[in-house]
Amino acid sequence: MPPGPLEFGVRDLPADEPMLVRRSVPAAVFSGCLEGEGAFAAPVDVELELRACGEEILCRGRVSGEWTLECTRCLAPLRCAFQARFDAALQAIDGRADASEDVRQALILAIPSLRYCRQDCKGLCPQCRTNLNEKDCGCASAVLSGRFKTTKRGNHHA
Repeated sequence: MPPGPLEFGVRDLPADEPMLVRRSVPAAVFSGCLEGEGAFAAPVDVELELRACGEEILCRGRVSGEWTLECTRCLAPLRCAFQARFDAALQAIDGRADASEDVRQALILAIPSLRYCRQDCKGLCPQCRTNLNEKDCGCASAVLSGRFKTTKRGNHHA
């Protein structure tokens, strides 16, 4: 089985200084991270600083790139840059270590829970699902005027 894009031999690490690894990893390697959330727009750039420390390898990493997500309000595609940092202690197995799982976790944690195509996004009409940024459907004003009819008649609760 060929080594993964973020797998390396422990013997390759210098004993007295960190080793810097820079890789551009195909987006398909991490596509499962965004399942149901969006897609990567380009390869994922990974920078690792690896340092041997006894049986462990200390890893300080940075991952960056671009992804396409959906706007939380109107569901329009939103292409944006991301960057995440992480620290990990990698375990060597048969003289090899792999940082892929730590990068995957950093990517998942970097997904914003709320994202907007623009700050004043109007979202979708709750009745007809029209994107209110593109046109006014008229549904919202009809619902509001129907809601306040009792108030206008003076029907107050004591």
